[in-house]
Amino acid sequence: IRETQAVSLWSCCSMMFRLCVSLLMAIASYEEETHENEVLQSSWLQTSATMLSESTLKTCLATVSTLAGWILFWFPPKLMSRECPGFFFANPCILLWVRDKTGVIPSLPIRCCEYMMGRISLRLLLAIIPVHFVTLYSTAFFVQRVFPDWVGSLTLQPIEYNNGGNPWVVDLFRQVLVTAAFSVSVLVIPVLFRLNKIPSSAILILLYPIYQCSVDHSGMGDCFSPNVLLSLAILEDRPLPAIYRIVGTMLGGMIGGRIMLNYFPDEEVLPIKTE
Repeated sequence: IRETQAVSLWSCCSMMFRLCVSLLMAIASYEEETHENEVLQSSWLQTSATMLSESTLKTCLATVSTLAGWILFWFPPKLMSRECPGFFFANPCILLWVRDKTGVIPSLPIRCCEYMMGRISLRLLLAIIPVHFVTLYSTAFFVQRVFPDWVGSLTLQPIEYNNGGNPWVVDLFRQVLVTAAFSVSVLVIPVLFRLNKIPSSAILILLYPIYQCSVDHSGMGDCFSPNVLLSLAILEDRPLPAIYRIVGTMLGGMIGGRIMLNYFPDEEVLPIKTE
């Protein structure tokens, strides 16, 4: 039950974050000279267009567009080209906030990492995996059915990789490498920040290079969430992701757990000796 609550909360927050950033990107792409602009023609602005004159609306959009562009300047560069899915679905600020609320980090590679560290059993890990897939798909299905189509188009867009440019072994190696680095970073850096009284949200800046790493020929970054890849592909009736994309993420989490076990092991509580 706790795992389901954590995944539900994480998926809702991640989809909401993706929606907000997508709206910022749409507004930032507005150009005052373009009358057929996508933003101006979007259904979510039709009501505003009827209430305001065209010149007033364009002036407001131009101002907001400048502000949105300034905000996006601080985000990973690949975000504007939609090649940074991990920034939405593996955002450490969201993951750590959900952990504080539920006691669980709702990330499959990190749960694999914790299994290798001995924090959870193999039996629990095998029970957790289908929970992540089913819960995320159920949340995405609810969003698709309840909210307007434009919300679904921005929130539930499938994440697709180019599997033909490189040998699959190369892409698999890249995915394992960046996932292992991600898993170790999310577990280690917050502890170091807490010891040095640094806000945990600063971890997002340190993870920018990991989000920027390409795991396919086209330059797409890793999603770090195999349940997201599979669920969105099924929901939108798209081709399923290559199996090594899912295996690579899980394997990367396990290698990250091995690194944690060797270099950042959990402290063992020694028994108190009595005379």
